[in-house]
Amino acid sequence: MTNARKPKLVLAEWLDSAQPIPGWRFLADAPKPEVVRCYSVGWLIAMNKRATVLAPNIGNMENGGSPQGSGFIRIPTLSITRLVELVEND
Repeated sequence: MTNARKPKLVLAEWLDSAQPIPGWRFLADAPKPEVVRCYSVGWLIAMNKRATVLAPNIGNMENGGSPQGSGFIRIPTLSITRLVELVEND
């Protein structure tokens, strides 16, 4: 791939389910309906109505190399409450 463009670096704020609670409980003692607010920073690899893919690590972008990434995370797009492009300040 020649002249590969570096993806945008973004901060994603998103909601996730809380960790499952093990063991049996009486329904009267059920956990409150809460979610966990998460923050992820990475390169925006792909985004559609269903999912958004971020990679915290990318490489091999210069000199016509085949771009590579690692540590990919897929976040349901509907779970994202805020997506901010991060820009370098000179």
